[in-house]
Amino acid sequence: MDDQNKNLILATALSFVVILVWFLLFPPADVVPPAPDAIAEQAVATAEQSAAAPATGTDSAVASETPAEIPRIRIDTPDLSGSISMAGGRIDDLSMKRYPETLAPGSPAVKLLTPVGSDFAYYAVYGWTPAGDL
Repeated sequence: MDDQNKNLILATALSFVVILVWFLLFPPADVVPPAPDAIAEQAVATAEQSAAAPATGTDSAVASETPAEIPRIRIDTPDLSGSISMAGGRIDDLSMKRYPETLAPGSPAVKLLTPVGSDFAYYAVYGWTPAGDL
């Protein structure tokens, strides 16, 4: 073996020894999973807090506003129609013009996204958003 291979094997062995000694001197803490009852109680408490607490943050404030109060940019192409919310750049109103929901004449276009505040809201958000019921 040449010197390069010997040095590589020696460095690997010494690295292994350092890691082994580290774990012997500073063992990781034992993780005890919470009981299922504690998880259920925490979920109920979190739900009660979010229902009782006022909305904070930009997305939470946007969610509390009605869609008519938020300025929007219209989208109107040969295939798509809808709008983009100016509060956060949320794309939340989009329909496919060429594809009706049913084959019946006069059927409304297929809705891909629906705005916040409507039933079954479905939207696309790009970037950072707060965790919660948004």
